[in-house]
Amino acid sequence: MKLNSITHIQRLTLCLFLFSMLSCYKVDFEDYFHPDKTPKYCSIKKILSYNEYNIDTLVWTFNYNQWGDPHTVRLSNVSTGRPEFQFFYDHHHRLTDFLGSYEGNRSFEFWHKYVYEGKKIVRDTVFIFGLIINGKPVVDPMSLHLTQVHSLEYDNYDRVIKNTIVYPYYSNVPVKVEEFTYTASGNLGRYKLTIPEFSYTQTDTTYTNYDNKVNLHRTHKIWMFIDRNYSMNNPAPAISYNKYGLPNAFRSSALLADYDFIHVERNIADSDIQYDCK
Repeated sequence: MKLNSITHIQRLTLCLFLFSMLSCYKVDFEDYFHPDKTPKYCSIKKILSYNEYNIDTLVWTFNYNQWGDPHTVRLSNVSTGRPEFQFFYDHHHRLTDFLGSYEGNRSFEFWHKYVYEGKKIVRDTVFIFGLIINGKPVVDPMSLHLTQVHSLEYDNYDRVIKNTIVYPYYSNVPVKVEEFTYTASGNLGRYKLTIPEFSYTQTDTTYTNYDNKVNLHRTHKIWMFIDRNYSMNNPAPAISYNKYGLPNAFRSSALLADYDFIHVERNIADSDIQYDCK
């Protein structure tokens, strides 16, 4: 049949078909914004970072449980401000505690304790400094005033978009609010930290220099949650990538002065990354 012989009804049918195909493609693409919908081809095995204070190379070794969830991240050099990481789960395989512990597992620098509503963490209580007794963290009463309570809100893709921070034992510290705004391409476009009581904006940062490859955080939803970073792409080009589009190495530049991963004090802007892939 020649194109000019197609009836109005056939044209309408064809247009509706093409529109539905394009709409489905858009929905499928956006579906990957959800942390649980990211294809799992690789897990991080090791990171070698080169911009750590007082050491040449910090080696991170990643260990996972039988369900593929992070169990520990061991560091080759542990010190104050540079703890190892431990992760604890309930019988539903939900993350319940995230611990930054010191060598020997006798004390901790920070302890995140999570509360759920359904499948979402809605409260993140952060304790600073304490002991680990019989495998259980115990808060130091002298540092209780440093405790923070984070109340989390999510968008339709289960990404944290708002975090209200209070200090329940320190009434002189005002409430702070973090806001995370994502672009149509699924990347963090803006981070804003405000103190509503004083109508004061402490931080207001926009992000635009993304590559078109797979963000390191997308290898596991726990990395996304901890860093509040669900971006689809990396904040700057890597030196090279593996066959799945994950970065093999970063080197610092004006575009990538810092790249926080897992913890605000861990900067991997100068690093090599190794994976276990299917």
